[in-house]
Amino acid sequence: MNIKIWCKSFLSIYHIIPSVIASIDKLVYLKSVNSSNFSIESKNGTQNQVENIMKLTERKVNLINLKVLTDETLLEMDKKKSKLLILRYIDNVSCKKAIELSGLNRRTYFRAINSAFGEFESLFYLKILKSNKLYLSLKEEGFLDDIFTKIDVYNKAIENKQIAENSEKFAKNMCSIIIKKLRKVF
Repeated sequence: MNIKIWCKSFLSIYHIIPSVIASIDKLVYLKSVNSSNFSIESKNGTQNQVENIMKLTERKVNLINLKVLTDETLLEMDKKKSKLLILRYIDNVSCKKAIELSGLNRRTYFRAINSAFGEFESLFYLKILKSNKLYLSLKEEGFLDDIFTKIDVYNKAIENKQIAENSEKFAKNMCSIIIKKLRKVF
């Protein structure tokens, strides 16, 4: 696991976690309503439905725990550093706008954001390791790996200035990818 990629990914998807959780709730509802179509003779069908609902519920709990860990980590950090990360990753403010809002010059901003990210990374990593069950659950999530890979490619493209800053469009695309991945998994 590349913790740097995971941390950036968690911060990048933070604002869409409630949408993903709502989607999971809808899937659970649909699966539970559709499970009433099974007859008593089809125990395997009903058992599979129950197992799928339990897996979905566990994933929902993992996402909620992930959001809570992220919140706790940001609260434990220095307020200025935390604010920079929230602006850049959670609020999806462009670097240019974040520089204006922070009142820092460009070079100082990038040093400060790197320092803030380093602090976040170390605190978050310790928290996620302490929550061993969450760590193991997230490590086994294939759809998260796909998402993290796409976010890493996107971040590298931004660093190389190959992509114009359009993080809102990216966030919407990531939300639709997450929902599609969830549907494929279930």
